[in-house]
Amino acid sequence: MEELQVLSFTKLRLISVAIFIFVLATALSTVNGSSSPCSSNGKGPVTPTIPLVSFLERVQEAALSTFGESQFDPKLYVDLPLKFDLSTTVNAFDKLPRSGNGSVTVADLKGFIGKYFEGAGDDMVYAEPVDFVPEPEGFLMKVKNPEVRAWALEVHALWKNLSRKVSDKVLKQPELHTLLPLPEPVMIPGSRYKEVYYWDSYWVIRGLLASKMYKTAKAIVTNLIHLIEEYGHVLNGARAYYTNRSQPPLLSAMVHQIYSRTGDTQLVKKALPALDKQSALKISSTSEKQKFYREVASTAECWLGLQHKVDEMELDIAALAKVTGDKSTAEHFLKASQDRVMAIKSIFWNSNKGQWLDYWLSDSTCQVVSLCKSLWCLTVNSPSAVLLIVRFDSFRNLKLGKLQKNGSKDGEIHGAECGTFKLNGPGNYKRKSIR
Repeated sequence: MEELQVLSFTKLRLISVAIFIFVLATALSTVNGSSSPCSSNGKGPVTPTIPLVSFLERVQEAALSTFGESQFDPKLYVDLPLKFDLSTTVNAFDKLPRSGNGSVTVADLKGFIGKYFEGAGDDMVYAEPVDFVPEPEGFLMKVKNPEVRAWALEVHALWKNLSRKVSDKVLKQPELHTLLPLPEPVMIPGSRYKEVYYWDSYWVIRGLLASKMYKTAKAIVTNLIHLIEEYGHVLNGARAYYTNRSQPPLLSAMVHQIYSRTGDTQLVKKALPALDKQSALKISSTSEKQKFYREVASTAECWLGLQHKVDEMELDIAALAKVTGDKSTAEHFLKASQDRVMAIKSIFWNSNKGQWLDYWLSDSTCQVVSLCKSLWCLTVNSPSAVLLIVRFDSFRNLKLGKLQKNGSKDGEIHGAECGTFKLNGPGNYKRKSIR
């Protein structure tokens, strides 16, 4: 059950079997008890990545003006594949009759889109999963209730609905598509998201491992490695308009999970150079203040918890390097992780208050905005919760429910989890090593 229970905080928009697998795990556990790479020189705002994206943004703006907000899905228009070359399509668009305010009639715009574009998502085609079986051997062995087991297998069967591969059209004429070529089949999130996403892929892989679909999981990692080789980093998603941004560094965790299940050292050896390259991107920095749109792009890869994901990345790479016998790389990333933890502790841990505090670069002060998050998430032990309440006696209306204990054996009072960093008080961050 452990492989399923981790799928607990996936995006609401991930309408895929990965989120169903998480729901399944939750139910069954009850039954059974860097800087954003927005430009080549690392400076300036986000700009359109290719001429096709620039043109599709124009079509997108026209659609908003013509159809109105209630009938407008911005993603639809930047996903449209061209039927003809870009210059022909642009000329036809520029010749559309327009009113005094520049808008196009509904009939004219619909006619133009139907004539010059394929449907959004048509450049992804169905691919039969090579390792799907209706009932995998050893699948959810602890589940005995026949109704629950039948439901679990229905959820498992959803993988067949989400398996895709990039169409040969994209490989032959990539300039007509914002979809990027990939060497292996994929699992798409579903709904309006018809391409691979970095963050989603982690949860998809966890679900695939639960379904014993190891070849498909490895194929997804191979695709992400391909993106690093082509673009220098794993993209936010496999679209041309995502090439200027990434997401939290989870590829090392994906490889870690697959190796832990399969023992595939060849996959580890294949992934290590790409992981090393990605880590260099994530820990690079620039002293120049970023412009607004560049910061907006950064929200795709930075959220509360990014730093502890980077720390996990370093520990994962160290463990994977150890598997291959690369002692130098293992020691390098282990030290990088230790240095990061030390830096985090020195800045964010307040020993006088016994608390982790947010640090604001703007005025070099510590704030307490996130301190109650750990109580809400039930991630602190009872002593630290009491300590937090004592220090936070101004929060008169704060109510405590049942607190989950961390099971500390040494009796040490740990600090509350910081809203930004997942560290156990003044102690070191710990991660299970590969055995």
